[in-house]
Amino acid sequence: MNIYQQRRIQARDPQQLKQLLDDVLKIPLFFSQSNIDANLIQIQLILDICIDLQMQPNIVVWKIMLGEFQNLQIDKSKITQLYNYYISLTECSQIFKTQIFKDSNRVLLLLIAIFCNDRDLSDELRHSKCLRSMQRMFRLDCTEELQLAMVQATKNHKNCDYLIIKKFQDTIVNQYRLRKQESNDLLNLIIANMCYTTDHRLLIWCQGLLMGFRYQYQLTQIVMLWRLSYDSQEISEELLKNQEYFAQMIIRCKEFSEETAFSVSLIRKLCENNKNFKDQYGQQIFQVFKQLLSKGMQRPQQLIQFIYKELFSYIGLATQFPSQDIVQRIIQIIHENTDDCKLVTTGVGCLTNLTNQQSVLDVINQDKQFYQLILLTFDKYYDKTQLIEYTLKLIINTLPNKTASMQYIQPRILLKLLFTLQVSEGLSTLVIRIFKSLYMVNNPYIDILSQCINEVQSRNQEFNFFNLICTNLEQNISSQNIDSISDGLSLIALFPKLIQNTPKFQNIIKQYVDIMRQKGDLKRALQVISGLPIEDLGLQF
Repeated sequence: MNIYQQRRIQARDPQQLKQLLDDVLKIPLFFSQSNIDANLIQIQLILDICIDLQMQPNIVVWKIMLGEFQNLQIDKSKITQLYNYYISLTECSQIFKTQIFKDSNRVLLLLIAIFCNDRDLSDELRHSKCLRSMQRMFRLDCTEELQLAMVQATKNHKNCDYLIIKKFQDTIVNQYRLRKQESNDLLNLIIANMCYTTDHRLLIWCQGLLMGFRYQYQLTQIVMLWRLSYDSQEISEELLKNQEYFAQMIIRCKEFSEETAFSVSLIRKLCENNKNFKDQYGQQIFQVFKQLLSKGMQRPQQLIQFIYKELFSYIGLATQFPSQDIVQRIIQIIHENTDDCKLVTTGVGCLTNLTNQQSVLDVINQDKQFYQLILLTFDKYYDKTQLIEYTLKLIINTLPNKTASMQYIQPRILLKLLFTLQVSEGLSTLVIRIFKSLYMVNNPYIDILSQCINEVQSRNQEFNFFNLICTNLEQNISSQNIDSISDGLSLIALFPKLIQNTPKFQNIIKQYVDIMRQKGDLKRALQVISGLPIEDLGLQF
């Protein structure tokens, strides 16, 4: 092995090191008690090369939980021999207490932790039965290196499913109880990774994890509690038996940090799952969260976006009225992070909820960035149905304001709405409501919309405004959505030149009148269709 050690020392760039790693991995690695010393030299060299390549396992909590992993560029076909060697090593009980076993075990587990960053190699850990050996060793000798390797392995959801089936939750909860006086950082992260489904959370909780639990403010424990209680009312209720802990957690959310990020998310979820907790601490939480929003944050971009999403989710559903500067800050944050679809979606959803308040409407209608945001959303995320739905509802909420309606009758926005009408059938009812409402608050806009319709139809032969409205009317008649049917018929009546005398349209009108007659509201139906050329359509009521 000396020649390889010399080559490692002489390697000048990552490409040389990668080639050396491939060469060393090609050397056969077979377990026997007679060659364990030589094998240790070989696997130690592999670890050294990986560290030289900056591939050492580096636990950064927010990266682990939010999914930012390093992609490995190595020959994956040779890694299985390391897994098999670990299996053979752990099955040789005669050497368990020897130093050579401990050294070999430590190096192999560090290598496993590195290679588990790759999804295929993480799957191979399970397929090769190496994960089963790791689980068995967890009961016998739960070293820090083994915990580290298990943290990396459990980032793979299929590995978590396998471990749950093998009742690994029993083992890890027992280890948690046995190690009360020791650091449980890595155990916290293993549990957090495994709690990716509600069933997994409940299984781990049912093992009595929270019985005699020592509540602390260390980051990994907050992350673990965050994942454990996510969307689980039963677990949230048990956690809130210790309300003083969470009251102090609220107070600690003063400066932006990883601890604050997950504390904010945990507190928000507890408020969703427990009304009493929200009622008791809601005002205090709102004030703390407002202060966080107003701060400048020099932190990793992904973590900043994570905390903003959580703050938006809480403030959008809060009963308190946000101040003018907070509303402006929300718009600014969305505008600065338009590349993050999830953040934009959460932010627009927050604004949509807040626009039920007149004070918020007054702020939004005077903010130029707000209208730029509307346009940007349609331009960049036209295919994101949930975000476009929030945006349409936000437009509807702000329509009654004269300033807003003047912005919305600009051709550039009307053209975006017409495009949405064509490509998003499920959102057509909202678009029609906007068109109808714009007429009610801004009559001159009909000429502008007519020009936009003609422009789109001249450029796109597949676009037919009348047919699109008829398709929407048929859907709403099937669900007997009376208000939406009325909006559609009232809208089409504004464009008599576009109306086509088709059996489809005649049938729509007949069905609408019949539905309203059955509901005892025939008078309203006749008022709605009064603007239509009923006689020209060959109808009589």
